[in-house]
Amino acid sequence: MGPIIEDVQWSPLMETGIGVVDSQHMQLLALFNKSVRALSEGAKEARASGLLDALMEYTRYHFREERELMERSACSATHIEMHVRAHRDFMDYLVRAQALVADNPAEVVRDVLAFLAQWLLQHIMGVDKGMARDIERQQVRGSSCGGDGEPVLDPQNRLMESTNRLMDTLANRTFALLTQQHNLVNLQNIYRALTQSGDVLIKARDEQEMCECLCMALVDNTPFHAAWIGRPKGDGVFQPAAAAGAGRAQIFADPPRLDGNLDNTSVACKAWHRQEVVACNDTLADPTLARWHAGFATHKWRSILSLPVRRSGEVWAILTFAAPRHGVFDAQTIEVCARITNLLGYGLDEMDLKTRIEALKVREERLARHDPLTDLPNRLALEQHLPCALTRARRGGSIVAVGLIDLDHFKAVNDLWGHAAGDRVLREFGRRLRGHMREPELLIRFGGDEFVVVIEDLDQARYRVQLGSAARRLHHAVETPFHVAPGHSVNVGMTMGFALFPVQAEDPAMLMHLADIAMYQYKARRGGPGGWWGFGDAFSEDPVPAEPHE
Repeated sequence: MGPIIEDVQWSPLMETGIGVVDSQHMQLLALFNKSVRALSEGAKEARASGLLDALMEYTRYHFREERELMERSACSATHIEMHVRAHRDFMDYLVRAQALVADNPAEVVRDVLAFLAQWLLQHIMGVDKGMARDIERQQVRGSSCGGDGEPVLDPQNRLMESTNRLMDTLANRTFALLTQQHNLVNLQNIYRALTQSGDVLIKARDEQEMCECLCMALVDNTPFHAAWIGRPKGDGVFQPAAAAGAGRAQIFADPPRLDGNLDNTSVACKAWHRQEVVACNDTLADPTLARWHAGFATHKWRSILSLPVRRSGEVWAILTFAAPRHGVFDAQTIEVCARITNLLGYGLDEMDLKTRIEALKVREERLARHDPLTDLPNRLALEQHLPCALTRARRGGSIVAVGLIDLDHFKAVNDLWGHAAGDRVLREFGRRLRGHMREPELLIRFGGDEFVVVIEDLDQARYRVQLGSAARRLHHAVETPFHVAPGHSVNVGMTMGFALFPVQAEDPAMLMHLADIAMYQYKARRGGPGGWWGFGDAFSEDPVPAEPHE
């Protein structure tokens, strides 16, 4: 915890005896105290920076007044130069303080203000009182403080000069330490962003979420004001995939554009063209970025870094960081940002790999459950589907019919026209059957020229009528000849046997067995009164015709 800075109160001990100087000193201390209170109360950066601007402006005016006063009083050039040098040093301290206050934690700000308070007290009670003594001596003696020669340096003046040198050395060391502390804090925050980035990339469910969450993590308690990811579209305009932080809206409203003039294009475009890291540590001083200077000033993009994001070994997008002060992107910071960018590339590659594996898994699962010839579900699909259908029927009190279909005269097709022709017939038969299926019916290729149909939600009182309608509908699949060779077609028929749940059996294996028996019974007496489909011997009465409206 840094020192607690209290108001610097005016005291008679600070009086120089020169009314205008003392008045200005009081005003100077009042401005300083106002800045201290604002920063101690956690004022927003804009307000705190504004107060320091006001302090700097008044300090500049006060120092100018002191210099004119010394010159009017004919103080020596050496004395004036010594005094003015102290003024210049303090203005430099204020500029450096402004940069540190802009984006540092409260502890650093307190250290900066503590040093400025000590300098003000030393200058007022030491340097300015020495100036007043020299002016008074000149007025009393009626001569200058040494004229154009060397000033008359009494012990107090000598002490003042030594103190000035000491304060200058102390200031440089103080600001060097504060800058080092500032850089260390920034680096810690950047490494925190690196850790957060890893967590984000692991948890992201898709590409968009990965990019958006990463950008948000990169501006959360880090030295960066903004972060965005973009890639050019076909028209050369960078399409932002995700963005977060100050200036986010500007990226979407006026995205960078790739064109032939690389000398006056954005940092992101340069990184895309060169396919390498591009940094600009003082954007407002770079004439090639003049088009965006107004936006950079508004959003405090004083430094910009763009890095290529590689996906599957190729540059896929550009990740851009923007910081509120110049000089942010040193070698160490660029290295960490490059690691974050590489993490994004690894995350995208990992996501792509998972997507390919998932697609392969879906494909393999489909291949495992589908017949490669007809693309219909196969035996494994039937084994998985049928128990679920029976469970649904138990709950709903409905009937499930399992029908086994066998093609008539199919062996002759293979014998006369070859297996390739037979395969064409099977594919076409499966396609036709599928075209006549209704929800929630399921069609399966069981093997060879055998197919299975599962019909659910049959009514207890009307299942015969409903099955009659279904059978007639399915029979349309063989009522048109099948093309087997150029200029040649064949006619095939079909025989179908049904088994019913829970009327005939209550388990899948027995249902398939009974449907097989029924199918062969009707195939054996094809052309007889039983027709081409029906139930087993226990249900040997003729099928009921379809209802006229089905």
